[in-house]
Amino acid sequence: MIANPPNRSLAVATTFAASQQWRALTALAAALGTLALGVAAPPLAVLGVAAAGALALFRPATLSLRLHDIAGPALAAAIVGGFFGLDGAMGVLLIWRMLADARWAARRARAMTLAAGAAEERGPAALAVWTTPLVALTAAAYTAPHLLLGLPLDLPHVPLFIPLAAGAVAAFTLFDWSVQKLADWRLGTIAPAPTMLLVAHHIIFLAAFVASPDLSAGVMAMAVWRLAHARS
Repeated sequence: MIANPPNRSLAVATTFAASQQWRALTALAAALGTLALGVAAPPLAVLGVAAAGALALFRPATLSLRLHDIAGPALAAAIVGGFFGLDGAMGVLLIWRMLADARWAARRARAMTLAAGAAEERGPAALAVWTTPLVALTAAAYTAPHLLLGLPLDLPHVPLFIPLAAGAVAAFTLFDWSVQKLADWRLGTIAPAPTMLLVAHHIIFLAAFVASPDLSAGVMAMAVWRLAHARS
């Protein structure tokens, strides 16, 4: 008898999931390395961002630039800059970039979860992907103003209880998310690739904008994180 050939589609899906896990880990390591360099040796961190951008450009994929994605933020930055100066415009761009990165992570994790045939998060856990960026944004607002690569950046100042409240909400949603993932793991239904992506997402946001003493280092770390996933 001739043995049945292996399920090729299953093998391809498994290989793809493993590659996505590896990409999330390497992207996180590169981002955290850039964060450390940004604090200790900023010129080297800038070179790291440039190298990540060059690697993204040379990946074998079609590069698409959707102008409508940047037209709105650019217009908002121009309007705010006209009234409040360059530091206000830079603040608008920082908010846009944080929201764009959070939205990308949410969409990417959902697509990977559906591709793996796993269940999506339910209840407060579904909001966890947004709550760590909220903590990062409120922490940046509390410590404003900043210098971003030598340019002034300002956000509306908030009192300490705002980032503390955001942190409490994030802790609650992350706990619920972790409980659901633990239950999925015990049942053997966990999707490792989107789980790893979201774990890295939470780590890099908190490390870059809450733990880091330098906003410039955090922004460069986030740039490397996204460039490592570019065109994936």
